[in-house]
Amino acid sequence: ARSMSSKLSTTSKRAPSDLLKDASALSNRRVETCAETSSTEEKKFDYRVRLQAYREVFYILDEDFSGLLEKTEVNTFGYFMMGDDWSEDLLDSFMESADLDGSGGLNLQEFCDFCEDAICENHEGGPTPDLTYIK
Repeated sequence: ARSMSSKLSTTSKRAPSDLLKDASALSNRRVETCAETSSTEEKKFDYRVRLQAYREVFYILDEDFSGLLEKTEVNTFGYFMMGDDWSEDLLDSFMESADLDGSGGLNLQEFCDFCEDAICENHEGGPTPDLTYIK
C-alpha cells in the first residue's frame, strides 16, 4: 500500500486540504451569488465542481483502492487535516455520523454528502465554516 504522500505525488499535485479549501471557496462564492439571485445553471456548475473536488480527495485517500474509506484511512486523513487536535473519539464520532449504511467505511456518496454538509453548512445562504484550521 502506498502512503498518502506518495499517492499525492503520483495521483494529484494538490493536497486533499487544498481541494477542500477550493470547494469551500466555491461554496462561499455560491452563497454570495445566491444572494444576488444567480441562475440555476451557475448553482449547478458550482455544485458539480465541488463534487469533483470531493471525488479527487476520496480517491487520494482510498489507499487500497477498495472504493470505501475504511476507518484507518479516515483516521490518517483526520490527523493530516487536524494534527494533534484529531482523536480516536473524533474518529468514532465522525464515522458514526458519516457512515450512513453501517458498512464500517465511507463510500463515495457518503463522503461527498458529508463534505457538502460540512462545507455548505447552511444551504440557504448562511456562512460556511471557517476552514483556516486546515493545515
